[in-house]
Amino acid sequence: MKRHLPSSDGPYLPEVAFHINLEHLAVSALSRSAIIVVLSTGTLEAPGQSKDTAGLSVDQAPDLYRWVELSRTDPISVKAPLEFALSARIGHHFERRQPLMFSVYNVTPVRSGVILLGDQVLIGEVACDLGNIVSSNLMTWSGKLQNGDKPQAHKDATLTVIGTEKNNKRQLLALQFRLSNLAAKGDMYLEFKHLDEYDRIVRTSWATAVSDPIWRPVMVPLQAICPFGDTKKQFVIECVGRSTLQVHYTIGQVKTTVDQLLNSDQDEGLIMRQDGAVVGNLKLLHWKLTKNFSLLDYTMGGCELRPIVAVDFTASNGLPEEKDSLHYNMGTQLNDYEQAMTDLLPVVQAYSKSHISGYGYGAIPDDEPVVSQCFPLSKHRMAGLNEVLSSYRSTVESVSFRGPTCFAPIINQAADLTVQNFSERKQAYYVLVILT
Repeated sequence: MKRHLPSSDGPYLPEVAFHINLEHLAVSALSRSAIIVVLSTGTLEAPGQSKDTAGLSVDQAPDLYRWVELSRTDPISVKAPLEFALSARIGHHFERRQPLMFSVYNVTPVRSGVILLGDQVLIGEVACDLGNIVSSNLMTWSGKLQNGDKPQAHKDATLTVIGTEKNNKRQLLALQFRLSNLAAKGDMYLEFKHLDEYDRIVRTSWATAVSDPIWRPVMVPLQAICPFGDTKKQFVIECVGRSTLQVHYTIGQVKTTVDQLLNSDQDEGLIMRQDGAVVGNLKLLHWKLTKNFSLLDYTMGGCELRPIVAVDFTASNGLPEEKDSLHYNMGTQLNDYEQAMTDLLPVVQAYSKSHISGYGYGAIPDDEPVVSQCFPLSKHRMAGLNEVLSSYRSTVESVSFRGPTCFAPIINQAADLTVQNFSERKQAYYVLVILT
């Protein structure tokens, strides 16, 4: 009987699909017979932002983005329940913003099936970040339609987006092997390869063959060795050794499938050969199919990301009145610190419903006699990027830049915040951003 192994995590990129509901739409104000919803993805028109637009979220300033259509729904009669399915799948990247625009059009269906949006009536649209959706309870997010043809008629219209995770790459197969009846000695590992391309899928750790080598468990993405659930698709397991001169060489290999591997004979195992000769018996000791958790699992379970930002106010970065200083006031444009906060904080804030904690270090605050390595940017909690930027600018004008640079008090303060959260029994993941 094969014993199951404990589960393990690994890298994973989830994909999200959407279901759309429209509520409180003024159907009597519509002049055409059907409705479609168009999904677009956005990128900033210009890489830099001004001080006037830096703190604006996607829904507050959609005109700053260049929108490209990704998918659209089939037309639905205005008399039917306004529920739509969007077939587009978007890979979720936590590390960057992913602006989305949902546009609702009142359309006239055509025989060719190709509906030109320029000829249709825009009822309204709503923009958000993908992070807003996946961090919402049950991945359900709502927004009011705006910028439509008849804003007063549809002022109560609400679009609800329900996200669904759609790929199966999160399944991992935990495997542990022994190679018996092996004549070769020395260090060796097992490598999983595709049969056709022969590129490596995954490899085990090294094991030393004193008699019958046993490898530590290896996590194999199930999708990689049986794409589309085809458990009869062949792949290769190769045993690779290394000589005393550190030269790698093939000891033997075997072609198998997931079905053959999991149902292989416990005593004989799989016969491994090299140039037609048997070199050993590869035996599967333990296996388990396990789930690879992603950020979506944690956010859907109630976990909240909480950003902490710390800014360097040491004199080594230049005084704010000097043009080559990283803190220099550039008028309507953002300086280096403002740009860094603008690029980083909204990514984390999309998954947060809490205030942002902000600190400075390496300067003398206006109410202290000596250099502090951890002082608050504001006496009040900051609700968003705009308040962080405002507090930063006030701090630049009020502190005396000194030194040296010391991160320890900032890190200790962040640790204290996590301990406080733990005592409150809340699920939260703190992200400390130190700007030097």
